[in-house]
Amino acid sequence: MSDSDRRSPNIEDRGEAKYFHGRKGVLADFKERLEFAEQDPKKGTTFLIQAAPGAGKSALLYKCAELAEGQGWETLKINTKALWDTDALCQILEGAGSTCLTRSP
Repeated sequence: MSDSDRRSPNIEDRGEAKYFHGRKGVLADFKERLEFAEQDPKKGTTFLIQAAPGAGKSALLYKCAELAEGQGWETLKINTKALWDTDALCQILEGAGSTCLTRSP
């Protein structure tokens, strides 16, 4: 039996799926944030990616990193502990050649 015989006659093949189908708006927003940060790098910027499990957040994050690196930005991958532990975050930043300033308790 051929593939076409196994398909339901009521379902049309949409062709090859686009990896980031439907994400053009999100990627455009991210590019806008990069442009904003380039205007005054000392101000910085934040871009939040939030969605349900399995929605593709990690894949989107990798695509955003690719875009940023393509524009000359340095990106870092940090572990979850570094989100809550400033010493762990400083170790990652300093390992990448950045200076980490923290306040004394």
